[in-house]
Amino acid sequence: MAISLPDPDGKTLLIAVLTPLGPTDEARLLEQLQSSIGDARSVHLWHLPIVNLSQPPPRGDCHDSKANIYAAAILAHRAGFTQLLVADGLTARQLKADLRPGEHPLLTVVMVRVVIKGEQGTDHARVIIKRHTPGTSEAGNVADQLETFEISHSLGSDEDLAGSGRFDEWGLELHDPDRAAFTPNTLASTGREDFDSARRAALGISTPLPGELARSIASSVDHRVQSREIPSWARRGRLTIFLAFPTTMADWQRVQSAFQEEVDRLWELKQNENPSIKLREVPVQVIPWDYDHPATRRELENQWIAPWKLNDQEDFAPIAYLLAPASFTGETSSLAQARFGSIYHTWDGSLFMKRTTLTEMFNQHVDGVRYARMGEDAREAGGDQGLLDPQEMDRFTTPDQPFYPNPPPWLPVDDEDCVAVGVFYLTNRLTENQVQSLKAVVYQEDEDLDLAKGCCFVPWRNGDKDAPDGTLDDVWKMMWEMKDAWEPPRYPIFLVDAQSGIDQTVLMVSRMNVRPPDLERFRGLLEEVEDPDLRGFYYGRVKAVEMHTAWCNLDIGNMGFEELVPEMHHYIRPDWPADACCG
Repeated sequence: MAISLPDPDGKTLLIAVLTPLGPTDEARLLEQLQSSIGDARSVHLWHLPIVNLSQPPPRGDCHDSKANIYAAAILAHRAGFTQLLVADGLTARQLKADLRPGEHPLLTVVMVRVVIKGEQGTDHARVIIKRHTPGTSEAGNVADQLETFEISHSLGSDEDLAGSGRFDEWGLELHDPDRAAFTPNTLASTGREDFDSARRAALGISTPLPGELARSIASSVDHRVQSREIPSWARRGRLTIFLAFPTTMADWQRVQSAFQEEVDRLWELKQNENPSIKLREVPVQVIPWDYDHPATRRELENQWIAPWKLNDQEDFAPIAYLLAPASFTGETSSLAQARFGSIYHTWDGSLFMKRTTLTEMFNQHVDGVRYARMGEDAREAGGDQGLLDPQEMDRFTTPDQPFYPNPPPWLPVDDEDCVAVGVFYLTNRLTENQVQSLKAVVYQEDEDLDLAKGCCFVPWRNGDKDAPDGTLDDVWKMMWEMKDAWEPPRYPIFLVDAQSGIDQTVLMVSRMNVRPPDLERFRGLLEEVEDPDLRGFYYGRVKAVEMHTAWCNLDIGNMGFEELVPEMHHYIRPDWPADACCG
């Protein structure tokens, strides 16, 4: 699809808009940026068609994701622009003064620069980004900074910048999330575009569809697969290696056999080095890749995240992959040609894949190497500037997330200076006047509260005006879905329903936990109950103005739930055994 952009005459500052902005917001954005750069350059807003982006709209993902920022950078470079700005969701909230608790009120945008690697004319490029606050004396002229800014984070640093620091001080280098690890960025095509081309070709062969319709269908398909979760039995006493490419059963068995033979040889050598210590034998488990294409960076990262969330994140061994098919002749030298990579996590939250060997993986397994040792490796690999050798280490970047702090909607970005509570709507039928009146009451000063009030509002059914109001059963479903979230809600939570628009009260809801003695007493009845320590929830109405004080009193255990509501009710989960009557 053709992209309409002005000529890259050096006098135009390009701003890619990756978030909904109304005319007033756009005018305010243009005014602030033009004021920052002066009259030497003009500002041009660029609204990218969704079809051109790396990440399509299904699954309710962030349209302003890092994957889409990367795609915008590549598309802009093809049109002659090597630098641009991006207006994202945080930019929009700052323009509207509709901030999440803890977000900075000053306007920010994302600086993006495409740097050609190697000789001029090469197709390989670096895409680097950093947040910028225009209009401040410390920030300087954004047009000048776009020419020269560089990332400044040393991967593996012991320093962990909280909040916005890692975005506006460190910056980040982006990689094409839809290509395999260690694959360079290319300007000619993106992984998403290659996927579209393959699907269009397949549609053209298998169906008599017109070319334009085939292109439309291919562009609307979500190319991202749901990575297979790592089995619970994997890595328990085994040296587990995942394949990052499709293979036949015969080839998989050949790989399994070759790896086991080499590990047995390494085990024997290590045992002979110290005969007095009996080493446990190391079985090898090779796990196949389930899809018909090689694993992409995005897929590898998603596969790693799931087990990491369920384990002690400081004591979680590396996950190893065979990255490409290899020919195993039975000779040790043939294994030396195999391309392995292991995913590591560093102290500062960085995630990267490091090239490795079967010998190194074996030694780590036997020696019990954990992530705590990986920070130094990352610093050494990064050198003085923290820039990784792309042939040895490949940093992953959570491509489906935006380039700003983005916790779940029920949590604040930062609650250091406020008390932030989760407020869930159960209706979309309140009028705008009712909503604003309720918020005015919520934010009234409370003499019993020392800190500012913050609310994390969560819309009902994504704001669907035709959605029926939620019920107590829906509240339970919400709680059940959120209980296993990486960052679950901080109870109590508060619910806005139709009555809230009439009397400015809200429902307060808290978990009904089962005491350990009752869990033991009803062990037989609860054997088939998932998460039997959660029986249901307590609920009752409180004045909206008192939400934050009530939350604080329950959080510190200063008061009981029944003391904070005129009438306390119980909701027992539907699958709870009737005979398990807990106190």
